[in-house]
Formats: sequence, structure tokens, C-alpha cells
Amino acid sequence: SVAAFGAGNTLVAALMPPLLKLVKRPVVAVAAVVVEVSVIAVMIQRMDNSPGAALLFALSGIWGAADAVWNVEMSVVLGIVFSTQQEAAFSNHRVWQGLGFAFGAVYSQRFADCMEQLKVKLLLMVGLLLVAMALYGVVEWRICKFGRECHRMSIINKEVDIELMPRCEANVVSNSLPN
Repeated sequence: SVAAFGAGNTLVAALMPPLLKLVKRPVVAVAAVVVEVSVIAVMIQRMDNSPGAALLFALSGIWGAADAVWNVEMSVVLGIVFSTQQEAAFSNHRVWQGLGFAFGAVYSQRFADCMEQLKVKLLLMVGLLLVAMALYGVVEWRICKFGRECHRMSIINKEVDIELMPRCEANVVSNSLPN
């Protein structure tokens, strides 16, 4: 199932740049959350009876696809919000990601005894996912509302690919370009 996760992750990560030209980032993020919550719902529903290898591989691949969306989204948002401090932003992102993995390993051992505890773990994942999505929404809102402050970009030349940016970001960049 790790191979299916990796395949789904790789495929969707490769498809994200052209997808983000067609669809706004928040829409893609909401779709990923819906997919992940749906996968967790299927896992909870099928917990009592053996789900079978095919379903486990399919769920792993689908989860990997949704995970790729989050990875790409976070990199894009970090690059936008911290355009002048990207090294610090990405290193802090990795620190918090590592702490999240450590926390996951600790609570995974704690809730691994029985099916009822596994259900608690899955519901905890849904809760954390919804909190993450709410906080992502706040960041996207701040990017659009306070774009000029968030986008203190050091533009050396006028060639900025405004087409690749969502509308609110493109307006901020085009308004800040020197004439």
C-alpha cells in the first residue's frame, strides 16, 4: 500500500501545476479535504470487516493523491507569504512537519490496541484535518485581503508570470510593478 500511496502522490504532484492554472488553490485544497475525509469515512465504515487488499491499495493511492495536493499547496502558499524569507519559512515548515510525524508515531502506538481506539485515531485525524483547512482558509483570505503586505516582493525586472497566479495575487503583483 506504500507503493500505491507513492504512485498517487507522484501522479497528482506532477499534475498540480497545470491544474492550478485552471482552478484556484482554495478549490483544490477543499477537494483534497473532501477526498481525505471520504477515505477516512470508508476506513471507519469498513473497519469491522476485512476490507481486502484491493480496497486498501485503492485507499492508499487516493490518500497519496490528496496528500500531494496538500504538499504542493503548502509550498506555494509558503513561497507567496514568505517571498523574502523562503529559507526560514521552508525550514520551519519541515521542523513542524517532523514534529507532526513524531506526534503521530507517539499517538499511533497509544491508539493501536483495538478497533475502538483506531476509530478514535481516525476521528482525531479528521479533526486535525478540519483545523488545518480552517487555518489554510485564513491564510488564503489574508493573502487576498492584505495582498500588498503579504507580497512585499523584490521584483528586479518586470517579467512576472502573472498568468500562473490566482486573480487576487495577480492584481497585487501587477499593481506593484514599476511602470
